[in-house]
Amino acid sequence: MKPSLPFFEPKKGFYISPESLILIVLTLIVFITFYLEISLGFNLGNWAIYFAIIWGLYLIAFTFSNFFRYEREIGSYKGMIRFGESSISFNGKNYKLENIEKIVFSCVDIKGDSKLYLRGLSSSLSNGLNNSMTIKLIDGEKVEAIFLQTKTRRLKSYKEILTFYYLENKFSWLHLLDVLEMNNYEEIQIFKKEIHSQS
Repeated sequence: MKPSLPFFEPKKGFYISPESLILIVLTLIVFITFYLEISLGFNLGNWAIYFAIIWGLYLIAFTFSNFFRYEREIGSYKGMIRFGESSISFNGKNYKLENIEKIVFSCVDIKGDSKLYLRGLSSSLSNGLNNSMTIKLIDGEKVEAIFLQTKTRRLKSYKEILTFYYLENKFSWLHLLDVLEMNNYEEIQIFKKEIHSQS
C-alpha cells in the first residue's frame, strides 16, 4: 500500500463560529445599553449592569473553554494523498513523477498541538491542517494540496518515499532534512551514508 495522508479541501469564504457570534452580540448589547444610559440619558434600570455581568461571565467561560477546544475544520476531507514512486495522486488526479519538476512541503502542524502562543480568543488546540504540498509541473502549472497530520500519522514517517523523491531531484537535500526533522549531526551523517549506498 502506498504511503498516504488525508487530503483536505478548505471551504472558501469568511467563517465565524456560533460561540464567537454570541460574544459579538453580547458585546454590542452591552455597548448599546451603556451608550443609551450615559450618552442619551435613557433610564434602563439595572439592565446595563445585568448585560455587563452576563457578558463578563460568558467571556470567562469562552476563554477557558478555548484551552480545550480544537480549531474548527472549515472544509471537508476528499480522500487521500497517495505518494508513489511513479506518481502522486489526490482529488481524483494523478501526477506522474516524470512530469513533476519540484515538490515543496510545509508540514509543521500536528493535530492536538498547543497554539497558546497565538493571541486572541482562538482555540488553543491545532486541527493539524496547516500543512501543504505544492507541486510544480514541468509545464509550469502549480498544484497545491492541504493535508492532515496527527501524532501517529506524519509525513516524516515516510522516509523511504521522501528519500526516493530526493534522489529523483524533486527537492533539495536541505528540504529533505527539514521534512524529516533531522537536525542531529551524527544522525544526518549516518543517513547520508545510507543514501549514498542506495544511489
